Amino acid sequence: MINKNIDEYLDIFVAYKDFQGVNKKTVNSLGAAIRNAVRLSKKNFFLWNSNDCREVYYAIYSLPKNLTKNKMFYGLNGKELLEKADLLGVDRISESTAERYVRSIRNFSGWLHSQGLIKHDYFKELKPKKNGVKDNAQRIPFSEKQIKEVLRSDIFEDNHNYLKWIVLIAIEMGMRQNEISQLYRSNIVRNDGVWCIDVSCDRSDQRLKNKNAPRTIPIPKTLIKLGFIEYVESCNERLFPELKYYELDGYSRNVSKWFSG
Repeated sequence: MINKNIDEYLDIFVAYKDFQGVNKKTVNSLGAAIRNAVRLSKKNFFLWNSNDCREVYYAIYSLPKNLTKNKMFYGLNGKELLEKADLLGVDRISESTAERYVRSIRNFSGWLHSQGLIKHDYFKELKPKKNGVKDNAQRIPFSEKQIKEVLRSDIFEDNHNYLKWIVLIAIEMGMRQNEISQLYRSNIVRNDGVWCIDVSCDRSDQRLKNKNAPRTIPIPKTLIKLGFIEYVESCNERLFPELKYYELDGYSRNVSKWFSG
């Protein structure tokens, strides 16, 4: 097993996840996380023992941000990588990112073990550490000041501005950016006299986060009073045809850029 190439098996694992229907952005992120984690040891991955796995597990929480983009880290692995990060004083990845890395390498290790490619799944018991912060507290992307700035935007002055409706749907209905951006006129339905949004992925250019994501959500009266149904009826097919489709991001890329701009 000494000569086994980690990239070869990682490619097989990523292809397997892709075949399972995991969206490409998640699959690419998974592969990148595992590759970065593997760099934390100079030892051949297939020779890692329980101690090696623990050391990598702890080191993941000290990984520098933008590891693959920073030329200063090219060719560095193991302790040399972390020592260079200390020397440069660069920012480290967030705890939520570190948790994703841990979950990714645990997933990979478990798959390798199930395929008989490693004898022991040492990562099985190495779970992401608890930071005491509730998930919903970690996911607040904007401060109150930033939210007020968004709501003062001139996009709300025009009923035909697609961003106006995307923002209002996100605020009023709690839908994800890509769920909103990929909506078609046929996703706006009337159930027992109540206007609703049918969140689904019936079309080839629609995707959802997971199998539990499909749902039907009543449209709040506030949106109806503001003219949302009239906007829908003015559309031909897609609600927001201004948005371009990207293989990795679906239709939400430019929406994300607007929010972060």
